Amino acid sequence: MGIKKVLNCIILVMIIITAVVATAEKISLTGTVAVIGNEPFTKLIFSANNNQKYLLDKNELWQELFKLQGANLRIEGFISNSNDPIFKTPKLEVSDYEILWIGEGENRQTPWVGTININDNLVYLQTSKQKSYQIIGPNVEIFKNYPNAKVWVTGTQKKQWFKKNNQIYVTAYCIIKEAPPTTSN
Repeated sequence: MGIKKVLNCIILVMIIITAVVATAEKISLTGTVAVIGNEPFTKLIFSANNNQKYLLDKNELWQELFKLQGANLRIEGFISNSNDPIFKTPKLEVSDYEILWIGEGENRQTPWVGTININDNLVYLQTSKQKSYQIIGPNVEIFKNYPNAKVWVTGTQKKQWFKKNNQIYVTAYCIIKEAPPTTSN
């Protein structure tokens, strides 16, 4: 094969790849995450409310989603053009997610999601909406071991008009993602 034919083949492949990537459409789905398979061959599957199942591609959000099994989520992502050969389901690469609720029935609660901050030995939850809540209750000491971790918490909000930050008496929580270790010089 001549050099010209090789270059033409490479260009053709690049055009095809570009066309496939350009047609990938971002989708938004609601549903739950569950683990399928047996160790060490477990996979995460997203069961959408439209009764479709998607195998979740491993990416930077995979470990977070693994910890959110059973939670009702809204996810955004891109569906792969190929199905998983073993599970026969479309693959989904998640680019973002939102936790809608935790629990079922009368135990269903909308969680607060954010980052743990510690200031003057007090623990705060800083949400993505730039709201700050002081964490109170029996779990406070546990949160002190996870500064800058991403968490969800449920409980009772205690509003105090004379204090800058409202409080959350935490009854349930999950450490979604620990903060990377800090290095000191």
